[in-house]
Amino acid sequence: MGKSSDLEILELGREERNISMAQMMIQERESVEKIERYTGYALEKLKEISNGIGIPLMK
Repeated sequence: MGKSSDLEILELGREERNISMAQMMIQERESVEKIERYTGYALEKLKEISNGIGIPLMK
């Protein structure tokens, strides 16, 4: 396995962790600003995640 493959695996893990964190924060009714700060995701990505779990974003 080459270094690029290792890097890709790390990136996938980071992405999964951030999605999980965003889902949990949405369920806990955290503010969009806080979720953006902790995950690095933009509003559009957070809308996509919130729609996927059926919980609207808090303002």
